[in-house]
Amino acid sequence: MKIKSILSVIAILATATFAQAEVVIYKGALRIAADLVAQETYPKVVGVYFVVDYDAHQTGLVSFYVNGTGKRYNKGSAGATHVTTAPLNMGKTAAVISTAFANEVSPTNYSDGLTFLRGVNATVTLSNTPTLIQKNVPRALVGSLTSTGASGTVGNFITAALGLTLDAPRTIATNNAKLTIDQALDDLGVALKAKGYNP
Repeated sequence: MKIKSILSVIAILATATFAQAEVVIYKGALRIAADLVAQETYPKVVGVYFVVDYDAHQTGLVSFYVNGTGKRYNKGSAGATHVTTAPLNMGKTAAVISTAFANEVSPTNYSDGLTFLRGVNATVTLSNTPTLIQKNVPRALVGSLTSTGASGTVGNFITAALGLTLDAPRTIATNNAKLTIDQALDDLGVALKAKGYNP
């Protein structure tokens, strides 16, 4: 744990194919409060890419930041998550994403965590080659991440507020290339490494 335009031309929209999403990429930040040890690793604000396959119920996270050792990034693997749709006023709906984990080796050696995100669904372009594909998913997600644990007598915690917005160009390029969620995560790692970030 130590841790992407709606097309406005009506003629084009009329021919759009509304289909299941492959991946949707969001970019934003974690605003972190943490224990002293974690503070030495993570700054108060950590950049993130959050990748969602809404249909397969999978998410993955790539974080990037600068600390005392330089420019760093962490690339996670895609993992199972819970995705559902909740009704809102005026016929709107919200996507709700949550992931929980619990790893208890013993009462003094464990780690627990919960990630929760939500956003109002809207029509989003997923790909435009060879055909226009759109889906109702959020353009923005807000939520929180909380983790805690212990190793012997030393405990740890991280709490973070998440704010994410759709990275539309990267989402479209990824789906045009027909990348899987794991390939999208790898691609983000490569892009960060090209900018001088190291694992």
